[in-house]
Amino acid sequence: MKRLFKSLFRSIAEVRHRILIVGYARSGTTLLFSQIKHSLPHPPVTFFEPGEFAPIETALEGTKPVLIKVIIPAALQNGLLPKLNPRMTHKVLLARDPRDLIISSLLYGGATEVLWRKEPDQIVQILERLRQKEAHPADVPLIELFPLLRHHFDETHFFAEMRRNARNSLIFLETHPDYQVVRYEDMITHRAASLEAYLGFRLVTEVPVESEYHHVIRTKGSGNWRQWFTPTDVEKFRPIFDELMAPFGYSTADWELNHQPISPEHGSEYVKSRLNERRQQAGLSPI
Repeated sequence: MKRLFKSLFRSIAEVRHRILIVGYARSGTTLLFSQIKHSLPHPPVTFFEPGEFAPIETALEGTKPVLIKVIIPAALQNGLLPKLNPRMTHKVLLARDPRDLIISSLLYGGATEVLWRKEPDQIVQILERLRQKEAHPADVPLIELFPLLRHHFDETHFFAEMRRNARNSLIFLETHPDYQVVRYEDMITHRAASLEAYLGFRLVTEVPVESEYHHVIRTKGSGNWRQWFTPTDVEKFRPIFDELMAPFGYSTADWELNHQPISPEHGSEYVKSRLNERRQQAGLSPI
């Protein structure tokens, strides 16, 4: 078996890799991009969330490996995916538990798109509400944080949009059977045997994310939703997430909560750090 596995690695390693990583924002695509970049047998030409095809086409005609990472909605809207799909030797679809994904997206998006624009006294009040959530998770439903961290939040519209996104995710999975599905939770715990066999090389387990992408990293963990969700949140989110989780291999039976205090490093301090980065870029004073 070992001999066969080594032979498989050697035969696939002869392929000039053209690797495409796709996923939704906050699903770990940046981590996987960095890991594959540093694991390829030869240094690749890389494209991180590109907006046009022309430079990619030039690279694909060259002799070096090519590594591309795109976010699904943007790559569909700008027409990149239909152009990339037939040109790639390896295509990876990264999935993440939607319960963790929604928290990560809320905090990152809230900090970098919404909070940094607000007046300092408003920011301080919102950060204090986050600290209350951290100290007493069961007392503050996650859904109550959305109006604080999103523009013009409307709950009815929000859940209708979530249902559309869930359907689109399932449609993408069904219509792209040639993609290798990788779960974020397996990637961060180094359960990568199937991905390594698919790519044809071993993945380096400890790879630093490049400094220009480091701001996207929050916990590098999983299961934090158990602290952030309350019974109210489970009631609201479960009908949507159950349908989305099973096709990607997540159990729909496990919704057990754990209301231990939340680390500020993964909540209010993370949000404060991200919003201050944006304020600094805009020439504003830090909070």
